[in-house]
Amino acid sequence: MAGLLVLLKISSGPYWQNVDPSYAYLFNSLNLVKGLASHEFFHPGTTVQILALWIFKIMNLGHTNADIVNRVLSAPEYYLNLINIFMVVSFCLLSAAFAAYVFRKTTDWIAAVLTQIPLLAFLVLKSFDSGFPIPTVVVNVSPDPMLICVGIIYNWLLLNLYFSKTGREEFWTVFWLGIIGGMGLATRLTFFPLLIVPLILISWRKKSVFIVLCVASFVAFTLPVLKEYRTLWYWINALSFHTGVYASGKNGFIDFSSFFINLKIMFIRYWFFMLFGCLVWVWSSWKIFKRDKAKGIFFLWSISFSVLLQFMMVAKHFSHHYMLIGISLFSSLLFLYYLTQMAKYKIGKVIAGVFIVIFSIFFIVQSFIYSNKAAVMNKEILEFRQNINSKYDKCVSLGYYGQPVLNPEYALFFGNFFSGLSLKEELSKIYPKYLYFNRDYYRIYNFKDVVFADDLLPQVPCVIFVGNQYDFTLGPYSVELLEQGKYANVYGLVSSNEKFAQRFADIAIKELQSGNFVKALQLALQSKKLKFFPQHTIDGLISEIVKNIKN
Repeated sequence: MAGLLVLLKISSGPYWQNVDPSYAYLFNSLNLVKGLASHEFFHPGTTVQILALWIFKIMNLGHTNADIVNRVLSAPEYYLNLINIFMVVSFCLLSAAFAAYVFRKTTDWIAAVLTQIPLLAFLVLKSFDSGFPIPTVVVNVSPDPMLICVGIIYNWLLLNLYFSKTGREEFWTVFWLGIIGGMGLATRLTFFPLLIVPLILISWRKKSVFIVLCVASFVAFTLPVLKEYRTLWYWINALSFHTGVYASGKNGFIDFSSFFINLKIMFIRYWFFMLFGCLVWVWSSWKIFKRDKAKGIFFLWSISFSVLLQFMMVAKHFSHHYMLIGISLFSSLLFLYYLTQMAKYKIGKVIAGVFIVIFSIFFIVQSFIYSNKAAVMNKEILEFRQNINSKYDKCVSLGYYGQPVLNPEYALFFGNFFSGLSLKEELSKIYPKYLYFNRDYYRIYNFKDVVFADDLLPQVPCVIFVGNQYDFTLGPYSVELLEQGKYANVYGLVSSNEKFAQRFADIAIKELQSGNFVKALQLALQSKKLKFFPQHTIDGLISEIVKNIKN
């Protein structure tokens, strides 16, 4: 597995090509270094930021916090690779220790290997949907590699709960389940269904201990965003009662049309996990209905129920990496089903062994295929960039958001934006000449302010935009298509009405404040005609002027 991880890591390319969410987590970790609150707390994902904070500190012993910030900003790719390597090494060591624990308990190598099956699936589990090869969850800097570590420990504790023979041993297992459960919830909120497993299996007295420890652990791991709990609560509420992704769409709990479409995608792409989870839950429910009181049956029922509940949560707002949490519980599910139903029969062991071989070969082959595709893509991107840099070496190159990104500079703007612009002073000193294009607002920025294209054009030989296919006709810029590539286009800036549009808008506001409503409206409409952006700002101004005229 280690070799496959290295292969996937090498072929995945630099993080700046896939800035979301790696650079957001890097920059918010620097917020913690500066003693500021994190602005990336919607996962919440704070465990990743805390880990990064300590990596920064350890790797820069003897340096002040200001020095640490500057050193990380000067070499962001180095530190992102360092964070990922730490998480990858951690889950490799944890998985080996987990397998050794299972073998010690059972002296059965098949049982030990079955606990590792989900880790093979994670090798090619996508970080998000994309038409291009992207860093899989194991090589990204996001909550997902952390969740793999948390999932391994959580499975380990569930099996320890199964093997517990004394009340004292069970109590300490529940104690650590609470700590790790809160950590999992602080890493990603969709970890919540996994907390149901111990709540079903343990006594009422221990349930209260588990809940208290979960809450305490969650608070401890989310201390960097303690002041944002209200915002976090509103975010959770919006996610729960809006039908679209990221709290978009209509009011409502579920859009059943998209829910069933997502379920279909999940059954097609993850058919084994979906089917096996359903079958085990139905079978164990029937056994319990028939009054089978075997310990293993109750464990299988509670784990499969938790898995299916987590999958249903994913089906509401589907993305590949959300599947990770539910799939991680298959370490326990596969092991317990094998141990209680198959291990006592020779044919059962043969079937389990064949399953391991087929499953392993499939995901190893898939890993090679995916890494090869990623390597080819990165080679093509590198050649395209080299050609553009050589051909337009005297031009100011402006990157913007897309998939993949072709400008390393843009990654810094992305990270700064998602950290609340808290690092603009440091970035402007380290990279004083960097500019980027905000595609949502049709504006060019440096790290501190807006840069007008009208001012930029006379100062430089040429200005180019490098990114995905984009409709510039909606904004104040006139451009020409210079290059059309597989992953990005190059547009040359010809002219701009931006400064005139801004000037008309500014004067319109002054006229509005002076009570000259008709003149203000004329100026605002002229600004809109020149395609002032952001569009909602000028529309709001026009609406305010019209309201005053009516009054």
